[in-house]
Amino acid sequence: MSEVLKKYAIEKLKVPESKIKVVYNGIDIDEFFIERRIVNKEFWKIGMVGRFSILKGHFYFMEAIEKLVSIGIKNVKGFIYGSGSIGFKKKIENLIKKRNMDDYIEIIERKKQ
Repeated sequence: MSEVLKKYAIEKLKVPESKIKVVYNGIDIDEFFIERRIVNKEFWKIGMVGRFSILKGHFYFMEAIEKLVSIGIKNVKGFIYGSGSIGFKKKIENLIKKRNMDDYIEIIERKKQ
């Protein structure tokens, strides 16, 4: 998934470089193209894209949005886009509700193909 993992496999796991091919994860960018109108230049939309997994840092993203709101920056909306573990997604949703961040963080599930 990255040059860093390739280097790790070569150096630490002793995998021959000839046996490694880096295949990057990707997203279908067509899912993100929507008609754009600038309605309010003073409103910030911040997003993260990643499968619902503890490894992706959703909680850090949510803490960042919460920090902005707590210091008085209320003209912000965080969008979490992804798919994956339903259980982990539920934990994210519960934390959003528990911290009263419903107005500031929205989950957008990946479209089913």
